[in-house]
Amino acid sequence: MTASSLASSFASEPAPSPGSAPGGRMGTSGPGRLLELDDLDVSYARRGHAPVRAVIGASLSVEAGEIVGLVGESGCGKSTLGRAAVGLVPPSAGEVRYRGERVETLGRAARSPELRSLQMVFQDPYASLNPRRRVGRQIADAIRLGTGAKLDDEAATRRVAALLERVGLSAAVAHRFPHEFSGGQCQRIAIARVLATEPSCVVADEPISALDASAQAQIANLLAGIVAESGLGMLFISHDLSVVRKIADRTVVMYFGRIVETGATEAVWSQPAHPYTRALIGAIPRPGAGSALPSELPGDVPDPARPPSGCRFHPRCPEVMERCRTEDPVAIEVGPGWQSVCFRSQPGQAAVK
Repeated sequence: MTASSLASSFASEPAPSPGSAPGGRMGTSGPGRLLELDDLDVSYARRGHAPVRAVIGASLSVEAGEIVGLVGESGCGKSTLGRAAVGLVPPSAGEVRYRGERVETLGRAARSPELRSLQMVFQDPYASLNPRRRVGRQIADAIRLGTGAKLDDEAATRRVAALLERVGLSAAVAHRFPHEFSGGQCQRIAIARVLATEPSCVVADEPISALDASAQAQIANLLAGIVAESGLGMLFISHDLSVVRKIADRTVVMYFGRIVETGATEAVWSQPAHPYTRALIGAIPRPGAGSALPSELPGDVPDPARPPSGCRFHPRCPEVMERCRTEDPVAIEVGPGWQSVCFRSQPGQAAVK
């Protein structure tokens, strides 16, 4: 499934053959990558205590023209990973690269022009927009700061109008303030501001979770359509696997700071290799006659300050083995470009299912 398939609807489509991306280490793909995270760790210091490791050994990549979905329960480290990917949070180990250039943590100095095409859409559109400034002015600032373009007032007004119309809003709203819009409209404005920088890669951090159901579908379709039209790459972070299934080309599953499975979206959906992925899919409600309540994963995510030994999922895993309690599993390639971090996973198992 490609991003363009969702430009107009959320219709279900037949599952393609599993795992089309080239193989390699956990989370990586072929040449032409825009964004690369290599063995990334992010830790938060605590006075008088050991640091909390929010992200551990995460590796993934995003290529031009694709949407990579990052899913997992709340508190698993998804947003921290996304913020580290754009330089808002410093990594404690590993590296983030954008078009081969190291992404440094943002500070007081201006970001290099080469990195300004790496942008982020935040979860709360009201918090990401300046409430004291008209939305047209904010988009115009993004044009000037993101691209370096020196436009006169008339040209800037035309460009702002075109961006607002691209995200489904009238050009006439440019003079209004953020509080005059709904949540879905504010998120469209935030997306227009990102597009004003002419990005090549966008990290969308839970961009639909704060919206109602109808606005969620509209914004998800909008983002998928933008990727299909412009060919930019997108890391789409969400706790809703059913939405990710509809818009993502590849899916990365995260649990308690670690990436536990990654592969082509329909392959991961139809033949999940990791017990946690199966639990996430099993928890999705399925409407229809005779449908049962979704299954519930027992227990809660452990305290990050006191992580369990061995596999981090073993206290909640329905398929736990004795070695899971003491040993840390490594990534196994279960299919082309499809990896699972589980002792029960076998090399090439997807090919024989």
